Amino acid sequence: MKIAIIGNNQAAVNLARKFIEIDASVTVFSTNKLESIDTEIRECLVTQVSKLNLLSSEAVPDRSRLCDLFRVTFEMNTSKNLELQKKDNPSVFENLSQSMISTLKGKIEMAEDFDLVIDLTSSSSPRPIGKAGAFALNERVYTNHENFLLSENQQKMDGDCFIYGWGNDLAKILVEVSKKEDDYLAYVFYPKGKNREDFIRSVSKIYLTSLNDYFKKLDDALQENKKNHQKELEKWNSLEDYERVKFPKPSLKELSLQEFLDMGVVSIDRLDEHDKFFVTYEPYSKFDQSAQTEVKTLGVKYIFNAQKNMMNETNYLSLNSDEDGLFKFGEIEEYEVDELFNQTLNEIKKYFSKN
Repeated sequence: MKIAIIGNNQAAVNLARKFIEIDASVTVFSTNKLESIDTEIRECLVTQVSKLNLLSSEAVPDRSRLCDLFRVTFEMNTSKNLELQKKDNPSVFENLSQSMISTLKGKIEMAEDFDLVIDLTSSSSPRPIGKAGAFALNERVYTNHENFLLSENQQKMDGDCFIYGWGNDLAKILVEVSKKEDDYLAYVFYPKGKNREDFIRSVSKIYLTSLNDYFKKLDDALQENKKNHQKELEKWNSLEDYERVKFPKPSLKELSLQEFLDMGVVSIDRLDEHDKFFVTYEPYSKFDQSAQTEVKTLGVKYIFNAQKNMMNETNYLSLNSDEDGLFKFGEIEEYEVDELFNQTLNEIKKYFSKN
């Protein structure tokens, strides 16, 4: 089995080692200089991943598209290699013309074929947080604002915050939220169709203990709030009418973390005089003609986009969006290597199952 791993950090090399341990042939393509003794690393830019023979959506009767190899095209700057080869084999260059040598000093595209491709890179573009997976109104306007933060910048937590995300990126921020002692609120919006249980299942083991402890603390606080609210409500109801009108009806105390299900962000507005974003959201339609869509707005100091950045899909234009044997995970961290290896290996086994 021949595998191409495209990645720019050491985690990509360590994932490659996992596959080498099961006798796979692995090449890591990276734009960065990565260190490894036992792994083949190409310092280059991958410009295209395609099939060797098949068009997109073209099928092979009774066979998976995996029967055709992936062709990884990459761009190399040959100047450095040329100088090394000149020193090692000076006689080869004696017969080359100056024009040929000049040509070899530039960039050149090359290609190699693989059974499987794993992409561990991401672009600099954040994924949208808006409804239906699109950008909300004004989201792109405020993306570069100092209080519109990405998942790796979770250290600033001194005000109410809106958080949209999933998996380990969301877990990182919630672990930070769980540590803060100030009286601020965090509003967490899960992706459409997802809930807390789904979220916990999406998270690596490194965060599970902290997350479960945090959610238990929240659930215990909710139960305590409900008991206190019930007592206050009974006391308020026991008052005479003329006394009751003097006091507002007791309301349930809000938790420091509030979770929102099946809600989509419509727009983001900002008033600098209040140092706040105003996040407008609404429920996803159930396509019930009688249903009323209720639009609401939250005022927050920070917005956290707790998602991995989008991938550079231009490299995959000639492939299917769900191409067998192509794993597009985005950039990973060291602690995710073992889990991702097991996950990928299980998927690979399915391709070669006789069932």
